[in-house]
Amino acid sequence: PSFKVDESRNLWYDFGSGQGGSIIDLVMVYHNLPFSTAMTHLEKHLGLVSSFTGKPVQNTGLKVKSVNQLRSRSLITYLTHERKIALSIALKYLNEIHYSANTREYFAIGFKNDKGGYELRHPTFKGSTSPKYYTTISGDKDRLNIFEGFVDYLSALTHLKTSRLKYQTIILNSVANISKLPDLSRFQIINLFLDNDLAGQKGTEEIQQMNPNIRNYALELYPDNKDYN
Repeated sequence: PSFKVDESRNLWYDFGSGQGGSIIDLVMVYHNLPFSTAMTHLEKHLGLVSSFTGKPVQNTGLKVKSVNQLRSRSLITYLTHERKIALSIALKYLNEIHYSANTREYFAIGFKNDKGGYELRHPTFKGSTSPKYYTTISGDKDRLNIFEGFVDYLSALTHLKTSRLKYQTIILNSVANISKLPDLSRFQIINLFLDNDLAGQKGTEEIQQMNPNIRNYALELYPDNKDYN
């Protein structure tokens, strides 16, 4: 479900792993092959003839043009009516990002991570800019909250009628970022708000290996729903 193919641009993107690119990149990642071997594989199994003489064409991705205050009516309507996020809370964490991709310009909701990249959301689009990383929100450091995505985090704030949680919070922005997390052993309890799907279950198991003292709110608060939102 996290895998998207853009047939007009001949590109793919996996939101679960944060990876994407061309058909060559896909073969390299899926079969764990170097470029030359991937090309041989394509030629042999798909009957393709290589026109490449050097490195594979890289997916340059999305380029941020400007970071603005959230003002677009369509984006605000998406947040407040479709996602039911309180606007006063959303404005504290989100921006309106204008970016380019494949020579065209777009705009979307932007949520910044700790490395300066952005998670991008639009009523018809879900993506991110490089680098892909998690986001840390400051708070008391004896406990830790972990959310899978920023919409889940903002949903929790809206639900609890607060603009910030008491304890330090990490928004993963992708379960693939669990491997990038700092040492979690120092926290007394880790409160988990991941999705109720296979990826969320696997993520819960990975975090529990880092610190067994977890409380899985996905099973307590929204056991019959996919996520907090």
